[in-house]
Amino acid sequence: MEILSANEAKTKFGDMLMKVQRAPVQASEDVHDGKTVDGEQFFHELESGQYD
Repeated sequence: MEILSANEAKTKFGDMLMKVQRAPVQASEDVHDGKTVDGEQFFHELESGQYD
């Protein structure tokens, strides 16, 4: 699993979307507070307009 900083996930959002299609990605504001992103679930939420 790849770990990205929150800033990197924000500034390289398109790259992060491509990465979560292949494998889970962890975005973290600090080393100890990571959130795992499930790519399939995220895309279903994105398509349903949850993030609009």
